[in-house]
Amino acid sequence: MCEYYVSRSRLHRRSAGVLDHLCCNILLGIDFQAQHSSVVFKFGGNKTTLTVCGFRTLRTKSPTPFKNLTADCHPVAVRSRKYSQEDHAFINEEVRRLLKEGIIEPSQSPLRAQVVAVKGENHKRRMAIDYSQTIKRFTLLDAFPLPNINELVNQIAQFRVFSTVDLKSAYHQIPLREADKPHTAFEASAGLYQFTRLPFGVTNAVACFQRIMTQFVQEEKVHAVFPYLDNITICGQKEYLLVEGVSTSHQKEYLLVARLRTILLVTDRLKGTTALFGKASPCP
Repeated sequence: MCEYYVSRSRLHRRSAGVLDHLCCNILLGIDFQAQHSSVVFKFGGNKTTLTVCGFRTLRTKSPTPFKNLTADCHPVAVRSRKYSQEDHAFINEEVRRLLKEGIIEPSQSPLRAQVVAVKGENHKRRMAIDYSQTIKRFTLLDAFPLPNINELVNQIAQFRVFSTVDLKSAYHQIPLREADKPHTAFEASAGLYQFTRLPFGVTNAVACFQRIMTQFVQEEKVHAVFPYLDNITICGQKEYLLVEGVSTSHQKEYLLVARLRTILLVTDRLKGTTALFGKASPCP
């Protein structure tokens, strides 16, 4: 296996040579690709040119996580919290990053939630917003369902080739309506901020995101694509069916898969389940 990295600081006339018949991954960051009109790889094959479209923003209607609020909804400003020096520095850094990326903005909302610094299962620190005393108190549940895991596994088990994708900061890719932004306000770094994108931690974030992913698959008519929140599995019976896109009717599916070609997995095992001739059973 050979991996070749191209960094933004070294852009000029870089080339990589590997021995014939070796497997080679060329990893090009999105920020690097965005600076160029196209990226060309010449392999010398005898088939027609393979064109992979660039990444683009998913055009979707903004969700409405706060569409149904209780009649007694009113402004709540939660009392400021005290933080350790370590947490305070971490929160300040996260606020700077979110502002720079356009995920949050200064707010004048009458609502004010508080942030907490937590550690996940991998011990990685992250900043979470505690909406339990503000907007979550007044939000009625959006009952849009998640896919049934057993049905999902049985559907995926019909295939033998899988390309899996885990979206990065998935909720933060979904823009909010202007009217919904003040509901997400929180205090941090001696200021008041609100989200411009769908935040983690609000009551209906899960339902809103799953609805968008489900509608995308239905409207684009892509086949053998199974989204479960920010985890997407793209399937096929043979590898070439995923990467060649041999028919016009499957063009959209091909374009979606081709973007993800570098993480193609050819396997009979998928996330703890063995797929054998269309039947799913737990891995030993």
